[in-house]
Amino acid sequence: MFDPAAAMFMLALTLRAATQVISPNLQLDEAVDVILEKGVTNTLLLPIMIHRMAHNPGLAKLSRTTLRQLNCVSSPADGKLLQSLGERMPTVKLTKIFTVPEMAPLISIAACDPRTARPKGAIGWPSLTTELRIVAVNGEEVPRGKTGELAVRGAGLMLGYWNRPAETAKAIREGWLHTGDAAYMDEAGEFFVIGKLRPGQAGNSIQE
Repeated sequence: MFDPAAAMFMLALTLRAATQVISPNLQLDEAVDVILEKGVTNTLLLPIMIHRMAHNPGLAKLSRTTLRQLNCVSSPADGKLLQSLGERMPTVKLTKIFTVPEMAPLISIAACDPRTARPKGAIGWPSLTTELRIVAVNGEEVPRGKTGELAVRGAGLMLGYWNRPAETAKAIREGWLHTGDAAYMDEAGEFFVIGKLRPGQAGNSIQE
């Protein structure tokens, strides 16, 4: 269990009475083997696991097995990697889920179409439980296409850091969590994370 998105993923499967395969000590190179052995249809993996999967000799077998959906969680995974993966597994639906520990269960979600090249850092659109905006240093929202800081609010926002009121006040201002991520929103309303504005308690760094 590595973040709130994983917890909600498991809850959703439980409510659907789905069989869950949990591998607490799963090694990076074992993901493909577990999917093949257990007949997994839907899985949730970190970007580094997907990177290893893309270089696993058994990858081609997944297109001919039970796997139907692969979810990449926690950070803006490399678009080229996911596009390459989608081309090699055309029957598998790829989804990117962006989240930070301070906000449950997730911030945004994006379906990945291997036929369409995506700009780097695409994290998609806000989930049903969150609001996103891009703000300047003074907290004012910036125009679309302009880089600023990613801010998020929603029912799943944490109350604060345990016994760290100063850090909490810095991260959460007027109900908005300031993640420290450099981001922008395009004209279509999709969000993109392109780096870090500063070291801080909130947010994820981009993983190549």
